[in-house]
Amino acid sequence: MTACPCCASRAATQHKSPEPHCGCPHCGHRWRLPPLPGAALDYAWMSGRNRVPAHHLQRKFRDRLATVAPLLRAGNLILEIGCAEGAFGAQVKALADVDYAGLEISRDAELAAARLDRVFHQPAARLAADGFDLLLAFHVLEHIADIRAELGQWRRLVAPAGALLIEVPNAAGHPLRDWDTHPEHLHFFTAASLSALLAHAGLSVESLSSGHYESPVYPDSLRAVARPALTAPEKTERLLDRIQSLLPGPFIVYGIGGDFRNCLLPILDRLPVVALVDSDPGRLGEKVSEARAVEAYDPARFAGLPILIGSMRHKEAIAERLRAAAVKLVGLDDIYQLD
Repeated sequence: MTACPCCASRAATQHKSPEPHCGCPHCGHRWRLPPLPGAALDYAWMSGRNRVPAHHLQRKFRDRLATVAPLLRAGNLILEIGCAEGAFGAQVKALADVDYAGLEISRDAELAAARLDRVFHQPAARLAADGFDLLLAFHVLEHIADIRAELGQWRRLVAPAGALLIEVPNAAGHPLRDWDTHPEHLHFFTAASLSALLAHAGLSVESLSSGHYESPVYPDSLRAVARPALTAPEKTERLLDRIQSLLPGPFIVYGIGGDFRNCLLPILDRLPVVALVDSDPGRLGEKVSEARAVEAYDPARFAGLPILIGSMRHKEAIAERLRAAAVKLVGLDDIYQLD
């Protein structure tokens, strides 16, 4: 039995039509196994991989720039896997002050070298982990037999706070085709299979969309932006840092309901909380932990201490009740809001 290279399901089945391939019933991924004889091409001797009519090329680049542009920051270190002649990289460099490297194993690397800051003429596995801020790979992954190993190399090259943008054909790449007969394409992705593959590589999907234009034959591509996933301890530390930036010293939590239990109780022992307060008489004295119980707000005792409002639903009502206290108020939305 063959395991799915994306979701690792052992329920993959083999099919003979329209040509020999395997399919995964869980994530929908399909792949040629073994690859067709003509798929193992020597890309080192190829050239002109991007020689298509100019209007098709520019449409493709506009589509890509719409996603890439918001990810750019001055000084970014970028690597494009399969950069071809470097034409897209040149457009990115015209848009932002970035260091743009390409990886191209075909003869197109010679042209790319004149457009980009540097070009690697070797596989990703041979590159040093330079900590790229952004790695781009447009229509590369479907050509690679061992996609798990390759994606692992790409992740290795990206900085902890960096991002990967990966584009592949959506299934056959065209809504009127069920099967892609392109002999170089070994994998046929779905949104589910691409997401699963990224997750298995230790990446967290930030966005995933379809309908991206590569050419008239492949007008429907999947495009994912992913980042190295945080571990559970790293997530907790990031959350604690956000709280500390707003509440650097001891504080009170007011509002001990469902939002508190969901958002604050799991990290309560890591916070400099002086007291847990609620205005509901029925909650007074309720044990939250071995060492803590809910109490009433005492303006004299808690004078000057900032307050973290532990309820999203009742935030405004609590803030109004505390107006006379003239203390700093922070809401859960201030802590958890990402933008």
